[in-house]
Amino acid sequence: HRDLHSFPTRRSSDLIAAGHGAVKLRRIYAPGMGFRVPHVHLMLDETFRVEYGVADFRIGHRPARLAAGEEFRVPRYEMHLGPLNRSTSDLMFTQTLEATRTAHIRRYAETLARYIEEERDVHGDLPPTVAAAIFAGKDQETVLPVLPQGFQRNVLFPLARTVERRREEYRRQREQRVKAAPDAWEDW
Repeated sequence: HRDLHSFPTRRSSDLIAAGHGAVKLRRIYAPGMGFRVPHVHLMLDETFRVEYGVADFRIGHRPARLAAGEEFRVPRYEMHLGPLNRSTSDLMFTQTLEATRTAHIRRYAETLARYIEEERDVHGDLPPTVAAAIFAGKDQETVLPVLPQGFQRNVLFPLARTVERRREEYRRQREQRVKAAPDAWEDW
């Protein structure tokens, strides 16, 4: 078993289109990467199209595997997992998110790109608390199927938002301290 964070990995996410009602991303997963938390979207549909590589996913309790040129659609209210890259080569796919309101989807796409660039992602996606913080409040459209929605909406997601605000504040303070510290080589 290898820890993916101990090796350089290929991962990226680029916003390739953002129009009225839809956001389209192009993503690359190295072997072993992918979103591993089953979830449900309440007000958005997702379509994944494999450009190269092999994608494993699950819709409901039905597992499937897709190769280049194939796609699958996840309608709202359908529990799903993936795509996951369980092969030995890279997986490149496009992900299209369609919803009436797209502000939260754009926040997701922008935050995902930043986390990947800063190498703070988890297997090519956002850490669960960050994703929960993005979808908290009135834009909450993604839920976990194993917990009551009221608990997620009123307790779990607001807590995630608070945790992420504190983490970002701590990160900014740490960066300011590092910038303000004198260079040890200069003193030597």
